Amino acid sequence: MKIIWDEAKNNLLKTERGISFEDFVRKIEEGRLLDDIKHPNTDKYPDQKVFIVDMEDDEIILKTAFPSRKMTKKDIGAKK
Repeated sequence: MKIIWDEAKNNLLKTERGISFEDFVRKIEEGRLLDDIKHPNTDKYPDQKVFIVDMEDDEIILKTAFPSRKMTKKDIGAKK
């Protein structure tokens, strides 16, 4: 699987959220990809997927890289 990103967005993530796309790739390579689903808005984003990644007790949705309490509770909370 090839993952590409915009370097300006990557720098913004590093500055605003303390995380990078490289971090996501590393976690995915470590087997921490919890799910990949079609983007919920398939009309606007027909070829996009949403990756849900276990990032050290938080679940992060890889699209714009934001933590999701709902998904953390569903997937990581279920493991505990």
